[in-house]
Amino acid sequence: MKINLGCGFNKINGFINCDSNKRCNPDRVIDWSKGKLPFKDNEVNEVCANYFFEKIGDKFFDIIKELYRVCKKGALLNIKFIHPRNDLFYSNPKNIRPVSVDLFRHFSKKYGSHFENTDKKSLSIVFDIDVDFEIIDFQYEIELDFQKTLEENNPGQIEFLSRRFLNVIREVNVKMVVIK
Repeated sequence: MKINLGCGFNKINGFINCDSNKRCNPDRVIDWSKGKLPFKDNEVNEVCANYFFEKIGDKFFDIIKELYRVCKKGALLNIKFIHPRNDLFYSNPKNIRPVSVDLFRHFSKKYGSHFENTDKKSLSIVFDIDVDFEIIDFQYEIELDFQKTLEENNPGQIEFLSRRFLNVIREVNVKMVVIK
């Protein structure tokens, strides 16, 4: 089974398209504020979540735990979001949670162990919510104004530039796999 979370009007063939808004006529209407997904344990092979996580408020960690519950071992999660240092993030009143690649790293037990055992000596949320996702790829979609600068100079400077300037990265695509 494949699910498309927060589909809006962007339905994907072959997926169960889920949204909280009945107006977009999803396959399943889900009230995200309850923090529950209406699927059985270990029945999902793939998840698409485009512009979804930045709209989840207090139930964010509950949704992460639910995704782990419903996904099979080896299931893929394809996540796309507006970079929180891009004006597009703040121009949409439904965006309430800045998300980043670094945020999703904290849902990996491998990263959590490293995080707790290095000089950071800080607790990782992954052991409290008991999930395990590994990032297998991520890509940045760069704003046109910065693409030429990066091509001509050092393409590896993207993270440095995005911390110094606004509107460098437009979107982020993260691919994760479920570890069970």
